[in-house]
Amino acid sequence: MKQIIIQFSLSILIPVYGWSQHKNDYNWIMGTNGLDLAHKYGGTKLSFSSFPPDTSSFYLPTEMAIDITSISDSSGVLQFYTNGCKILNAKHKVIENGDKLNYPSEGYDDACQYNLSYTLYRGIIALPVPTTDKQYFLFHLQQDFTHPIQFPQSVLYSVIDMSANNGDGAVLKKNILLDKGIFYDMLASVKHGNGRDWWIAVPLVGSDDIGMYLLSPAGIEGPIYKNAPVAWQGQPNIFDRCFAVFSPDGKKYARFSGLNDLNVSSFDRCSGEFGNAVTITFPTEMIWTTGLAFSPNSRFLYVVTGRKVYQFDTWENDIKASKVLVGAVDGFMAPFGTSPYQPLLAPDGRIYISCTDGAYVLHTIHNPDAKGLDCHFVNHDFYLPTGNGFCLPNYPNFRLYDWAESPCDTIGINTPNDTLCSFSSEEKILLTPNPASDFTLITAHHCNIKGMMSVYNLIGQLVYELYGIDTGKTYDIDVSLWPTGIYMVVVRGEGKKVWTSKLVVAR
Repeated sequence: MKQIIIQFSLSILIPVYGWSQHKNDYNWIMGTNGLDLAHKYGGTKLSFSSFPPDTSSFYLPTEMAIDITSISDSSGVLQFYTNGCKILNAKHKVIENGDKLNYPSEGYDDACQYNLSYTLYRGIIALPVPTTDKQYFLFHLQQDFTHPIQFPQSVLYSVIDMSANNGDGAVLKKNILLDKGIFYDMLASVKHGNGRDWWIAVPLVGSDDIGMYLLSPAGIEGPIYKNAPVAWQGQPNIFDRCFAVFSPDGKKYARFSGLNDLNVSSFDRCSGEFGNAVTITFPTEMIWTTGLAFSPNSRFLYVVTGRKVYQFDTWENDIKASKVLVGAVDGFMAPFGTSPYQPLLAPDGRIYISCTDGAYVLHTIHNPDAKGLDCHFVNHDFYLPTGNGFCLPNYPNFRLYDWAESPCDTIGINTPNDTLCSFSSEEKILLTPNPASDFTLITAHHCNIKGMMSVYNLIGQLVYELYGIDTGKTYDIDVSLWPTGIYMVVVRGEGKKVWTSKLVVAR
């Protein structure tokens, strides 16, 4: 299909380059219909406006289990959420013209008419319109006809204005066709190198091509077909849901299926080109693939298989040889099985992993920037008021800015100063004395940071936690009763970056 530009006319096109908060992923909506907390039915709102994230329950008028996403405004106020069938606002009401998303399609008939989530797993994502406030684009894949492995056949978009109807919202355009083909159920997005526009990517089945679409103030440009460094020619099996994710810094693109293995490629945020692919083949036990997530520093890639969680170091020359098993299912029931399913890097710098079968817990990787078992994976340690279903929302990194000094860094959108620090990793946490015997003074030298501090022993147990730490302030920590040994000090800032340092207790 030839490249096209779809222009749109919205009520507000005022440049707001000075935004700095980018808290669009601060509210995750998930759950099952109704509200019956005794049986863990209902909706859960997971809010990252606090440390640790706050959970609340509410009456959920529709299932939020599979093809889901939600979006907040730049200050972190929930705007809307969707399950691929309908779009609801923060009052949990369907917004004007917000019904019949992805209609007509057999995917809609199979699920939406029964008040369930749409039949895909990674087929929807919401993005703020560049330079515009309160207006959003929803990109979604449509399954036009029933297929035993659920390939979508259309790329659609819808436009939502949350300033309409006194803030209750309205859908201005719905189910607009962008592209036809046979696509993998693995929609992903990343910020363009200019710091304003968005790339949207979805690979084609049986092709070397990845369909790319560029969202800018001028409209949507695409499809722009980019060649994948490694072709995916085969069809996945019924359990092989596939997954794709860009690294937080936008420089890598990883995709995974049991039949086509794990591919890690470089990505050019200016041109949209992929390159330098590494392919990692897995044994038979990896055939049930469920998700990928990068660490905040974009170094470590976590692969979830449905039973195990692996870490890969993408900075190593031999990425395959860096594989470390960091977690596995342990048989816990909540009330159903808690096999790890879909991971997502959260605004607090942790990676949360959903479970299968409606469990009311999430697994957590507490320090994903740390190598190997120091990443501190913990099974079922984050409890939810309601069951979650299968999936977590689909988000890009909203706090990715311009690619400084690149050919496309031309419009004056620069990384905010409060996200830049000149300190080395070790200087960001000052421990005095270290080694310590009775006490140590901990000072967090960060830029505009208010957050939390956690201390773990070498087997990953949390031994100390302090909320509300502030930039440059010193905290007296009593270690007199701690066993001698090495501890990991982890500071998570309000800017959602994570810094670590080691503390030695010796007597």
